[in-house]
Amino acid sequence: MTPLTTGERATRFRIGVASFVRSGIRGPVAFAALQTLLISVMGAICSLVAQALVARLLGVRGYGVYLIALAAMNLALLIAKLEIDTCAIRYVGAYAGSARWGLLGGFVRTSQRGVLLLAMLASIIGAVVIWFARVHLAGRDPALTGALWMACALLPPTGILLLNSAVLQGLSRYLSAQLPWQVLRPLVVIVALLWLSATGRAISPTVAITCNVLAAVLCLIPIYRALWRFMPVEIRFIEPRFEYSEWRRTMIGMFIVSISQFIISQPSDVLIVGILLGPRESGLYGAAAQLATSIDIATASVLFVAAPMIASIFGRGNMDELQRLVRTVNRVNILVSVPVSLLVIMGGRLLLSVYGSAFVQAFTAMAVLVAAQLVGGVAGGVAGYLLTMTNQQKPAAWIIGSSAVFALVLTVVLTPRFGIVGTAVATLIGVIVRSLILEFYIRTRMKLRLLTI
Repeated sequence: MTPLTTGERATRFRIGVASFVRSGIRGPVAFAALQTLLISVMGAICSLVAQALVARLLGVRGYGVYLIALAAMNLALLIAKLEIDTCAIRYVGAYAGSARWGLLGGFVRTSQRGVLLLAMLASIIGAVVIWFARVHLAGRDPALTGALWMACALLPPTGILLLNSAVLQGLSRYLSAQLPWQVLRPLVVIVALLWLSATGRAISPTVAITCNVLAAVLCLIPIYRALWRFMPVEIRFIEPRFEYSEWRRTMIGMFIVSISQFIISQPSDVLIVGILLGPRESGLYGAAAQLATSIDIATASVLFVAAPMIASIFGRGNMDELQRLVRTVNRVNILVSVPVSLLVIMGGRLLLSVYGSAFVQAFTAMAVLVAAQLVGGVAGGVAGYLLTMTNQQKPAAWIIGSSAVFALVLTVVLTPRFGIVGTAVATLIGVIVRSLILEFYIRTRMKLRLLTI
């Protein structure tokens, strides 16, 4: 067979993309996903540069302290916001799509107040706990106490930022939801760190997290401007309505799901590695996990668009259309995640060396985590949203929760014996088990084929 020229390959690719998106729900998903994918790629590049800069300025151990503090903040934030932001994607999309302006206004008002109060309360409690534990923390690393205190200050602006991004996502304003969090935030961190370094200021984990606080506060400006611009004007003139019991039931189910997902996430692993092995190993594992999660850029971009669509389609009761959406999401996920996985593994050592030469030893753990991201994105990426966006959060909580406990036990067993590679293997096994159970439930109870192209 005569090999194709570059021009012929490009032509065939354009024809394939055009035929893929020409009809039905494929067009909205593919084009919006392409839009968000471009923003996600920009954000990933900025985040990689920011993380590499922090790692080079702090060294392996200092970078581990930095990641441990941020991981603790993420855990506290998850508890503080009680997944109100995830509920926002579902309810804002459903209320706006069905023109229930009173409920939309009531939900937005309640969620804003709730997240702000809870995040501030968590920040104060966290600071008090750190104060009483400061002697023990100083024994682990002298920089850990200050980094954790500054992470408490990062809690409130991050919580509000994530909530308002979710509201914009529910309104299908994907670019406005993504740009501040994914692009502007790491750019501010980069500029602040470079300025401090150029002026001769010593960079510590506390200083690096302070730059994150500044970035989160500045990102609130474009987020609030977008909310003022895109929020339906009808909610300003209609009396808000409240469905507290309905919101509370959904929130509890999603909270359990998110806690379970956190257990098998990068921040949780960083905390466990820090406790069992120390800050240096946390730094190595964190760098490996950062690069592995680049696989998630593509799948997250598709799911970012698909989540409110799932809620909207399910609200109309059109299961055939929902199955077509699942098939479209799977096709796009496979199309983009498999090549990215191969590229990351082939260039893994080079990418890790960007963080510093000492980080190259984390390559094996990174390769295992890439496999975990690929399985989670292709096999189980859409599963969680299919349940949480279709009022199936209770079974989702049981399934994801039990698999998370299994993964946590496996991590605690394998990490001391095999180091960060053992942590990565436990993550991979946990993702496989969770994906298989979710696929079985969705196929038997919802009559949807999850693994379909």
